[in-house]
Amino acid sequence: MQEISWGPGALWRVLHLLLLLLLTHLPSASVQFSRNSTACEITSGVVTRQGGISAYRRNTGAGPGLHDLSAQTRPRALPSHANLFSRKQHQQEVPDPVTERDTLEKERTSTVAPKTTAVAEGAATLARPNVALLAAPRGFCEGVSRAVGAVEEALRVFGSPVYVKHQIVHNEFVCKQLEDRGAIFVEDIEEVPPNSVVVFSAHGIPPSVRDAAKARGLTTVDATCPLVQKVHVYVKQKANEGYQIGVKGEASDKVQVVESEADVAALTYPPDTKLFYVTQTTLSVLDCMRIEQALRAKYPHIETIPSGSVCYATTNRQAALGALSAHADLALVVGSPSSSNAKRLVEVAKSRNIPAYLVPTPESVDPKWLKGVKTVVVSASASTPEALTNRVMQRLAELGVSVQQEALAVNETKPTWKLPKNLRDAAQLLVAKLTTAN
Repeated sequence: MQEISWGPGALWRVLHLLLLLLLTHLPSASVQFSRNSTACEITSGVVTRQGGISAYRRNTGAGPGLHDLSAQTRPRALPSHANLFSRKQHQQEVPDPVTERDTLEKERTSTVAPKTTAVAEGAATLARPNVALLAAPRGFCEGVSRAVGAVEEALRVFGSPVYVKHQIVHNEFVCKQLEDRGAIFVEDIEEVPPNSVVVFSAHGIPPSVRDAAKARGLTTVDATCPLVQKVHVYVKQKANEGYQIGVKGEASDKVQVVESEADVAALTYPPDTKLFYVTQTTLSVLDCMRIEQALRAKYPHIETIPSGSVCYATTNRQAALGALSAHADLALVVGSPSSSNAKRLVEVAKSRNIPAYLVPTPESVDPKWLKGVKTVVVSASASTPEALTNRVMQRLAELGVSVQQEALAVNETKPTWKLPKNLRDAAQLLVAKLTTAN
């Protein structure tokens, strides 16, 4: 029988093989990255490395082995702050396991931020000073995008001036841009000349305004957010069925407004009263929850819209900012003082026991706010355009915030809504006329 020689090289290879076998049978951290996106997909307790390129979650179930984990793609670091806001998809790299240690060391010392860093409850606080976390999702919701698009399309189809009942969205920056293109904002429908074009804002209008517009012979474009319209439809339906709670303007003789748990306690409806409640779409999710719980405790039979009244964008932006605020020293919300959801975002951040400020313009950022701050989280209301948020981020860079990261805290799927039908029809008619003329 031939004697087996156990030289140093052979012994090392055997030990290496045993180590790999052991690690591949241990529960492992699983990370999923989309090959076509720089967003990190995560599903539980996250630890974010300093200068964080990736987020890992310990999974109690069977996960990939060491080889599979090291082969996962990772978001590539961006070359500069300006590129942080580019819509272009960035290429991704698969690191060589042999040079993994050198790569991680470079990431720790680099001042370049990744495109997206996933952060959630349980994430470690970023230790790096002067870091700005740009909350995702943020900014325009689909209802705002649709409303602004309706005004822009009306200007293109009908020409200026186009009148808009109320601010199309609660943001002066957006309204000023539309005014420069020929939009005229009015608060009273009587201010609109007869036979003109008027766009109704995303916030919705009472039936009396529709009647007044018809009486003046106005061409109307209804840019009411479909989610707001859904609330109106439910309220009118329930009011017609004899229910007692509605939205003023749609069921004005059956309204009881409740703004607090104390208001709920003061209600005196008999137990057999048919009750239905809705909420303003931009209210604080937590405040709504407390009031809804009080209503259900007092009137267990009370009904509501099955899918809820609070806008998906309101819910997601509040959840994202709340999660990130737990790991920041300061919160800034880009938005207008007239925006309800902007003010609610400030309240959410303050509930995490950190200072929070509303920032209508880049110049509103006070350098004193940043004193002693290591991490600032930045979000934007649903009526804030990305261009304005970009300018605020540039202002922070000028004030010495050297590292900026887009932090994905909530995955959001936006609905797809078409422009109002009569506006689409008018656009098609215009195209047909131009085609005939040519």
